[in-house]
Parts: sequence; C-alpha cells; structure tokens
Amino acid sequence: MEVQGVNVCGEVPMEPYGACNLGSLNLAAFVREPFSPRARLDFSALEEATLLAVRFLDAIVDLGRNRHPLRAQREASLRSRRIGLGVMGLADMLAMLGLAYGSEEANRFAEEVVRRIKEVAYRESARLARLRGPFPAFDPKAHLQSPFIQALPEDLIREVERGLRNAALLSIAPTGSISILAGVTGGIEPIFALTYLRHAGGQVFLAEHPLLKRYREATGGGLPHWPTAHTVDPFQRVRLQAALQRHVDQSISSTVNLPRETPKEVVERLFLLAWKEGCKGITVFREGSREEVVEPLPPVGVCTFCQTA
Repeated sequence: MEVQGVNVCGEVPMEPYGACNLGSLNLAAFVREPFSPRARLDFSALEEATLLAVRFLDAIVDLGRNRHPLRAQREASLRSRRIGLGVMGLADMLAMLGLAYGSEEANRFAEEVVRRIKEVAYRESARLARLRGPFPAFDPKAHLQSPFIQALPEDLIREVERGLRNAALLSIAPTGSISILAGVTGGIEPIFALTYLRHAGGQVFLAEHPLLKRYREATGGGLPHWPTAHTVDPFQRVRLQAALQRHVDQSISSTVNLPRETPKEVVERLFLLAWKEGCKGITVFREGSREEVVEPLPPVGVCTFCQTA
C-alpha cells in the first residue's frame, strides 16, 4: 500500500484542502501458473483483496484525522472520506498471461480486470455505509446523476442510492517507488526495458526487469519478446488508458514514452486522441527533454509509429 497526502496530483483531482489516500493492488501477484498454457488470473483472490483494500483505506481516513497540519484539511478529508484504490504490475500480469501489452486482446482483458475491481470496491463502500454511515457530504440525488454511477449494474446503483462510505474510490497512480519495491511495473505502464541503466546518486547501475528471472525459471531460459515502453504503439497506450478510465471514478496518471525524433504533430494527435477517448489526463515524455534517470538497453532506434504525423 502507498498512502500520500499531497494536493494536487494527476491521478486525483481534488477539492480545496483535499488529500490523497492511495493504495495499489499488485496484479502480478494474482497470476497463477504464469508463462504456461494454464496461466490465469485468480479473480476470486483479486476481488477479496479489493474489498480488504477498501476497508483498509477507509480506516486510514480515521487514522489520519488528527494528523493533518490544517483543520481545513482534516475537515475536507472527513467530509468526503475520499480514497484512491488502484493497480500496479499490469504489464507484468499481461506478460505472465501471454498477452502482448498494447494489443486489443490485452486492452480488453485489462479493462475487465479494472471493471471487476470497480464493482467490488463500490459494493464494499456501500456495505460500509450501511454499517458506519455514508460520507457526510453524501447526496443520493446528486450522486446518481453522475454518468459514472449510471453506468454501474442496476443492482449496484440501488446500493449506491442507499449510501456510500466514500465520495470516490478509484485512482491509478504511477506507483513509482512501491512498484520498484514490489519488483513490478508501475501503474499501467508497459515494461520500460528488459535491461536498462539506472542513474542514482551520481552512479550508474546496470539492471534488468525483475520478471526476467521468473521467466527464465519457468521456461528454462531464452529471451522473451515482451513489448516495452519504446516499442509499444503510443496510440494503443492511450486507448488502454481510456478503456480503464471508464472504470475509474477519479483519474489515471500514465506517461507515454516517445523517441526524441517524434514530431510535434504526433504529440498533438496523442493529446487529441486522449481527449476524444475520454481520458481525464495524459502525460507525454519525449526522450532528451530532461536529464536521463533510466536508460533502456540497447540504444533505442526510431519508433516506427512516430516517424510520420
């Protein structure tokens, strides 16, 4: 879990004095028999972890009530009881299941995963509202006018109408630090590179993506042909984010990596696609626009998707 108290961050558009309260499910941890014909995602275990995560994050609201530096922050936190449950390790999950990141099949499967998380999270928040009361600012008439709520299953809409413990429940953060600790990809990002150089503290370290070791152990060796940040079609990355956004009531923080040769017309098309597809935000990073922190190996060539506008 990752708990933050920062206003404002890209994955949670907030009211004045609002605070993030974020937690992330490691999707790779729910894959059974990876890299085999029997590879599958344990949806039952994932759904159990989801409802426990909602309880955990809701409890954090009460735990932190007297730890905010300003009274206005404390009041905002308790008024909405906002939480932000998300995911990390999505690209690892897809690789373990034999699905190519950026493919239509992978996008559909990822959307189904986040849809299930959404429905379990909302059912648990409605259950907590019946036990402990809804968030103080809850207005059933106003809440049910939300297109996001209207897209829920009819029986779940009826549960929401009776009350929700949390004004918002879902958010996908970059999970930069905790994903490194967990040894998986951050948020919904693709695998950055199979091998790479990491710059830290004035030193350079040679590293490989942690999933490679598990792949070699499961398959006996070889090098997998997993899509990476610089080989995935950037437009498919935006479509993936848009598909998941349909099931996330707050926002998603994700970065589209582009080679330094990318023309501005491609960047324009990416932003327009994100807007048309319903993304709440988008970040584009063109290589060389800032000092390198992580460098993929071998050197990246020209992205075939970005050579022309």
